[in-house]
Amino acid sequence: MASAMIFTFSPKFEFSPGIIPRDGKNIKFSDMPHKLNATYNFAPSFTFFVPNLAANMLKKDYYKDTFDLSDLDLHNGIEHDASLTRT
Repeated sequence: MASAMIFTFSPKFEFSPGIIPRDGKNIKFSDMPHKLNATYNFAPSFTFFVPNLAANMLKKDYYKDTFDLSDLDLHNGIEHDASLTRT
């Protein structure tokens, strides 16, 4: 559930110059913790965990590989069927 929250980018994160590429491609997993922490002020342990989880889900190397935002649109990957605001 927490991972779904991270990759539902806010306008502040997605459209701020230099945070992620505007085309959403070739994003280094290992760059994400610093960028997430600088943008949202999440704990470093959390900002490492979520991109690492995404790398594992995509069967990629966290330290060497990149991903596209479209890669995260993976059924049974980072998604949830629950709602925190509705029952």
